[in-house]
Amino acid sequence: MKFEIKDTAVIVDQNKQVSSEFFKLFDLNYPKFHLNNIILIIDETKNSEPDFVNFILKLTKSHQLHKKTFVVVAPQWSQSDISDDIICVPTLQEAFDLIEMDEMQRDLGF
Repeated sequence: MKFEIKDTAVIVDQNKQVSSEFFKLFDLNYPKFHLNNIILIIDETKNSEPDFVNFILKLTKSHQLHKKTFVVVAPQWSQSDISDDIICVPTLQEAFDLIEMDEMQRDLGF
């Protein structure tokens, strides 16, 4: 798993790790960047396994309580296959655009 701070977000690249390894590493490192917006890049070979999607859903909900954005970049996922609570976009640029819009809305009090 790789972490990179870029602009207003932390980019987390899961590097083809199996779910159990990913869960452990993410939980271990989350306190380091929990106050930042997070972009999680999902490897193209990763399908939407229920355990993995449920973990992402839990993270998304808890992260949004801190008024920060959690975006998943997964071009292979269809929004109809996952929860509406998970923000999923196909490209990294769209993730940054979405974070920028969210930050503007928060600044305006929405």
